[in-house]
Amino acid sequence: MAGRITTAENATMLKLYGFSRVNAGARGRTRDLRVLWALEEMQLPFEIAGMDHPAHDLNTEAYRRLSPFEQIPALDDDGQVISESAAIVLHLARKCGRLMPSDATGEAQVLRWCFAAMNTVEPPLLSLMVLDWTADGSCGKHREFL
Repeated sequence: MAGRITTAENATMLKLYGFSRVNAGARGRTRDLRVLWALEEMQLPFEIAGMDHPAHDLNTEAYRRLSPFEQIPALDDDGQVISESAAIVLHLARKCGRLMPSDATGEAQVLRWCFAAMNTVEPPLLSLMVLDWTADGSCGKHREFL
């Protein structure tokens, strides 16, 4: 699978390490999806290096050099390797000048909301998702709290 190719002759091909296979419960919920969305939205050329999670593709020394925590996604931008989905999206936004205002005030707001999403909004939502995956129906108080 490859992304849209721009007409720029000197466009660098980005290489995104994303999932080629995950367990059924994780489908549609992986963090490489936010990078894929950003790449498509910014119309940047990219290729995907599919990683097979059940086959332990992430647990190799070679992949650990790309992503020290052995997590998806990782991005290779012409030798500059970045892991962590939010860091990748911010890198791409700055690189191409899309999804990020060019003025300092606008950029500060984007950064604020990115950090809020990752640190304030996502943790309880992720906890709810895990609770729903594992709960036996007796966790009403925990669910209400989250």
